[in-house]
Amino acid sequence: MSSLTRVPSKQFGFALATVLILLVIFAGLVVIMLDGQQTKILQSTATIQAAQTEQNSHNTHRACVNHARRVLASDSAINVTWWQSTGAFVQANDTRWADADVFLQGSCLIEAVTDATDTQASWTPKLRITSKLAGGQSVVLEQTEWRYPACVAALPQQCASLSNSVSIKNSTIQWRPSYRLGQPVSVAHRVYGF
Repeated sequence: MSSLTRVPSKQFGFALATVLILLVIFAGLVVIMLDGQQTKILQSTATIQAAQTEQNSHNTHRACVNHARRVLASDSAINVTWWQSTGAFVQANDTRWADADVFLQGSCLIEAVTDATDTQASWTPKLRITSKLAGGQSVVLEQTEWRYPACVAALPQQCASLSNSVSIKNSTIQWRPSYRLGQPVSVAHRVYGF
């Protein structure tokens, strides 16, 4: 009978090398998986922060719009900012914020906007309510615009005035803008940021 010769040290070395290679491969896979998880966590964090900023902006704007409704429903004269222009949208660093309503710490701007051809006697109310929220490295602006229907001079019986006078800031002018009855008030809303 022939006897088989075994060399345990060579088999042990081969097994050890195989185990070490498998451990290196496994460690590499774990590093790749953890790196992917870190990226996903950072993406999730950014998504949650963006959603929180958006919700805070909506809450600020809702408070600003509700404030404008309360002001318009009051019996006393209201102060709004008058811009006899095409009504360019307010920007985050616009000088109009200096005249912003003190409500919401100056983050609520109520404007009465007209076209350049409008006069104070024929003014069709277009109120623009803008809120500003500075969050993190960005500024979010939200606007709601209420466009009242134009009053037709040939049909004065179909016209009505706002319930209270509008007082123009930096001016002594006060009057009650008129609008056409029986026509819907159109509402526009926009969100933009910087």
